[in-house]
Amino acid sequence: MQKTNKQPLSILDFILSAIPAFAMTAATDYIETGNFTVSVGYVLASAALFAILLCAAFLLRRYLLNLKPIENRDKGIFKLFAKLMRNRFHVLITAILIVICWFPALFFLYPGTLINDTWGELIQFIKFTNGELGLDNHHPLFDTFLMGSLIVPLSQKTGEWHFVIFSYVLIQSFLTALAFSFVIDYSLNKLNAGTKAASVMFLWFCLMPIYPASTQTISKDALHTWIFVFYSLQFMEAVRTEGTELKKPGFLILFTLSSVFCCLTKKIGIYVIVASLVFLFLFIKKNRWTLLIPVLCSVLVMNIILPAVITRLDVYPGGVQEKYSLPFQMTARVFIDYPEDVTPEEYAAV
Repeated sequence: MQKTNKQPLSILDFILSAIPAFAMTAATDYIETGNFTVSVGYVLASAALFAILLCAAFLLRRYLLNLKPIENRDKGIFKLFAKLMRNRFHVLITAILIVICWFPALFFLYPGTLINDTWGELIQFIKFTNGELGLDNHHPLFDTFLMGSLIVPLSQKTGEWHFVIFSYVLIQSFLTALAFSFVIDYSLNKLNAGTKAASVMFLWFCLMPIYPASTQTISKDALHTWIFVFYSLQFMEAVRTEGTELKKPGFLILFTLSSVFCCLTKKIGIYVIVASLVFLFLFIKKNRWTLLIPVLCSVLVMNIILPAVITRLDVYPGGVQEKYSLPFQMTARVFIDYPEDVTPEEYAAV
């Protein structure tokens, strides 16, 4: 007889239910008025939403814990998908099918979109390869060198900038689709979500236009996304197995690499990765000390190796306006909503 967990909720469920409950309840007033005040109505509404989300988490966990394979009852398209997922190369095949579904959008958006940030990074790379100064740390330096190395030399050699850019888009699209394919595989084979749920996920990834619209954009965000998906899967597996997976060298190496690359491809990556790994350390019991490896590697790369490279290459530091964006917005809000409180001296200073 299959044993069930009578208490499937964890502290993480309470946290993940509380944060959106309080944030979403506050968002309605803030969007309309730009202000937010704690009131009895807000507390009651937040508590009600929190209870709903926590109940949903409880039901979802209980469903997943007691779920039994239903592959033998699959019919029609679900039976076909189940057969696909039993193929030895199902992850690769699924990724290719997703890219095929995205291809019309990618084709009509040929060669892809280079946002202003990416143009700036490519120009920096071109200046650097020409022996000129011009590198700055406004954007992740790793992104500048990676995208520059893949696009600029081949474009200059062939003179086919559009073709090279589109080739980059196709590679990025495939890697993103591959990450989504692993999500489907994980849901089906690790979480026992069932063929129907996995089929819906597959169709969602195939048909939602936001995904090809994102992968055709050459940017640090599109690059970071598929890496973060792989990191998230490994994080979930560490949680699901309560840390037992961390004793496997292969898993730990991949987890460490995804952690480091998440940090390198996004400025705030180091904060997200280290904070999540600290939470993971607190909530799992087995092999928790192995988490020091991805944490220390991330800190070593971002706080010792990368600064040394920046100094060696004479990279100009990012502008101070980056950390002042929030005070700027707060000051503007005060000027708009409470102009009578602004003194002449403060007005002159601004």
